[in-house]
Amino acid sequence: MAEKKKNEEHAKETEEQEKRKADRRQRVVETSGGAYIEGDVSTGGGTFIGRDQTVRGDVVHGDKVGGDMVGGDKITIGDISGSNVALGREAQVDIQGDRLSGDFRGAMLNVRSTLKNVRQGIGSLPKASDEEKGELEQLVADLEKALVQATEDAPEKAEDAEAVAEMTEQLLHTAAAEKPNQTMLKITGEGLKQAAENIAAVMPVVLQIASQIVAVVVAFAN
Repeated sequence: MAEKKKNEEHAKETEEQEKRKADRRQRVVETSGGAYIEGDVSTGGGTFIGRDQTVRGDVVHGDKVGGDMVGGDKITIGDISGSNVALGREAQVDIQGDRLSGDFRGAMLNVRSTLKNVRQGIGSLPKASDEEKGELEQLVADLEKALVQATEDAPEKAEDAEAVAEMTEQLLHTAAAEKPNQTMLKITGEGLKQAAENIAAVMPVVLQIASQIVAVVVAFAN
């Protein structure tokens, strides 16, 4: 009885061995040196390489940037140290010292440009003596300095400063004719003094200088 049981166990074991051999023969996979994976593979976002990988350049996982990678606005400028400049989206600058505005700066430029033209034209005044020309050049230079200072002290007077400069130019333009129109000389002379009065509260010397300019011009143009 024991012998029979032993033979049955041996036969069963032999059968199982043969079955395992058959299974192994059926599951042989030829990969030619590569990888064989049965089931799911997770690389965590990386790269799965089955065999050889040849890379002739950069391998980049994500963004590859040759220069600067900018998430918002990129602004490139030169050296602005010591200046009152605000850059970037919704940027602001708070100026506690000099009062700067577009109108203020523009008025200063206009005054300087206008009176520069006036000074350049003084030398060609046909009826003025050299002494009168020299006096006019100094008066116009003093007027420019006073107007610029007045505009810096009181930016709200910027338009009045421009008016004084423009009236000065008109007066000298009228006086530059071979035979100056006396009516126009009187009108432009009074207009210059009136424009100067509008700024006299801030810079009284402007009215004094303007009156002197009118007196010199009327003297040689009559």
